[in-house]
Amino acid sequence: MGMIPAIIGLIFAALLIFYAGKQFGKKRQSRKSAETARRYFKGLSYVLNEEPDKAIDLFVELIKVDNDTVETHFALGNLYRQRGETERAIRIHQNIYNRPALPEAHRSHAQYELGLDYFQAGILDRAETIFSEQLKDNFYRQSALKMLLQLYQKTKEWDKAVAVASELRRELPTDFVPVLAHFYCELAENHLAKRQPDKALAMCAASLEVDGKNVRANLIAAQAHVLHGERDAARDSLRAILQQDPTLFSEAIPMLADVCENPDQQEALLTEAIRAGAGASSVLALAEKKRQTLGDRAAGEFLIAQLKTRPSLRELHRLVELHVANASGSTKESLQLLSEVLLRLNSEAHRFHCQRCGFHGSQMYWRCPTCKTWNSVKPVTGIVGE
Repeated sequence: MGMIPAIIGLIFAALLIFYAGKQFGKKRQSRKSAETARRYFKGLSYVLNEEPDKAIDLFVELIKVDNDTVETHFALGNLYRQRGETERAIRIHQNIYNRPALPEAHRSHAQYELGLDYFQAGILDRAETIFSEQLKDNFYRQSALKMLLQLYQKTKEWDKAVAVASELRRELPTDFVPVLAHFYCELAENHLAKRQPDKALAMCAASLEVDGKNVRANLIAAQAHVLHGERDAARDSLRAILQQDPTLFSEAIPMLADVCENPDQQEALLTEAIRAGAGASSVLALAEKKRQTLGDRAAGEFLIAQLKTRPSLRELHRLVELHVANASGSTKESLQLLSEVLLRLNSEAHRFHCQRCGFHGSQMYWRCPTCKTWNSVKPVTGIVGE
């Protein structure tokens, strides 16, 4: 028998013995009591025969929910939810909630547990109804708000998520700042997809008002300004990233051609980013611009200067590639081998990691795909990263 079935069996057996003893302790047994006792022992036989599912069915049917047994019912319901058997968990918690004779605190607890059951089962409309009702309960209010926040993120109802996160922020001022800022960004991206730049910019402004360090808001704002034909404003949004987190300027590089009016502006912005502390992605982008305008030699000299300041495997690989293109004979063969080794090292290195759970990936996520935490994924820095 597994751990959880064994625990359920022990709990059930203890209750059976308790109630059977209570029944047999009476001086006179009615026919109903004798039948009840017989069924208790039938349930015990299920436990002993390692049939906990049949035991729990009998348990819910036989044992009355009262102040003496309610905590045991809660424990069993939670165990079943942990096992993923949400139908049984719902049945147990619903059974508790439907007992008007129980104290209101127990019924409120049962209602909250039912919300968790429905949430795990994917019955989100019922879960939303329950958690919304519990906002009136001072004891469960914050817990219900947090569950609604999870629910609206799951359903991508970002306007509702903003409302809930704003409420939580008033009660827990610092905990929900990054979360709320990203919800505004989600709304901004929705408006951008509908080609509504004014609304997108309004959401970006709201995001930055909540969290002035939110790089994502400036990235979206730059795209919205481009839709308006406001390239100067777009470049200002990208420059703001250099004051927030220069290592994330790599996310702005793909839009430089749209934001800048000519290659000179692109080079100027990349140079500004590198001076501010942007990493290998910006260096490689600027090296490519120099190669296109001035040739391989100028690009190589630029990379050498950068490598002397701050070593980087990605930059070294690009430098070796340039030398391969201009080498011949055995020198070229040796350089090609070195280039292949560096390529393999770079391909095996992760560019981004989650500071919360350790997730590694090759692209940026504003919300970690593993632990679902906002703002926890950052670029890897150092010789193998930015």
